[in-house]
Amino acid sequence: MKRKIIGTILIVVSGAIIVLLLTGGGPILPHIIGPSILAVVGVIVLTIGGKVNQPTN
Repeated sequence: MKRKIIGTILIVVSGAIIVLLLTGGGPILPHIIGPSILAVVGVIVLTIGGKVNQPTN
C-alpha cells in the first residue's frame, strides 16, 4: 500500500512540475530531466510488486 501511495505521489508531483515548465516558457530541455526521472521512478515503484507472504503448510 505504501508503494502505491508513494508511486502515485511521485507521478502526480512530476506531472504538475512538467505542466508548469511547459506553460511557463524558458529553457525547457535542461529542466525537464528532473521531473521526467521522478515520473519514471514513480512508475517503477508502482510496477514492482512487493514480497507476497504465502502461508506454508
